[in-house]
Amino acid sequence: MEEDPETGRFDVQTAPFEEDKLIESALSQLAFSLGLAVDSNSSDFNRMCTAFKYLDHTLNNCRDDPNAIEQNLGIAKGIIESNLCDANYRADEALKALAKLLEQHQLQMRADHPEVRKAWEKRIAQKIREVDRDTKLKAAEAIRTEQSRIQGRLSIETDLDAEAVETEQPAEIQATAIRRATGRSAKMNTLQRASQTVKDVDASAGYKATRIGTTGYTLVDLVMGFFGG
Repeated sequence: MEEDPETGRFDVQTAPFEEDKLIESALSQLAFSLGLAVDSNSSDFNRMCTAFKYLDHTLNNCRDDPNAIEQNLGIAKGIIESNLCDANYRADEALKALAKLLEQHQLQMRADHPEVRKAWEKRIAQKIREVDRDTKLKAAEAIRTEQSRIQGRLSIETDLDAEAVETEQPAEIQATAIRRATGRSAKMNTLQRASQTVKDVDASAGYKATRIGTTGYTLVDLVMGFFGG
């Protein structure tokens, strides 16, 4: 995926992919970010915290199990975000960066790793069977908000994904569409954060257009809220 420097909009690009490199890169970045967070001494996040134990276990015992890695990243992210929200952890930069990294790699694994993608889509498909049509329509609407910052093939495929979610399609098809749309949205958010500060991004018209109504949530936040992590 690349951002057009002239339009500021994103489109998909074909690129080679190696599963092992994805895992190794994620774990290498995790080890570095986790070390910074636990050594910062300013957030109350330490080696006795449950989230740290999950991540330490992942680094030491789960390197050959992609599904365990993806699930453990999600659990740890949820624990950290909950404690930040409840002010049990002080929000220092290292801990916030760790939480963002966990989200980024969990979503990337769901989008790009075949084994993880298959397992996650199976879980989402079951949840889709349990939700009402109104929830699906809201998810499709959320997916379409991305049109303000995309173009070309990505624009076409995003509209198709929204249509798959809102029409009477098998749950497995809808799960694939949701996984692709949220994964791509997360990648765009990551690319935008890498090129600008969060303040600059929030001030830009393109990024504000990805918010849902006046809630302040992104597509990933909203759709994951509908169907769970």
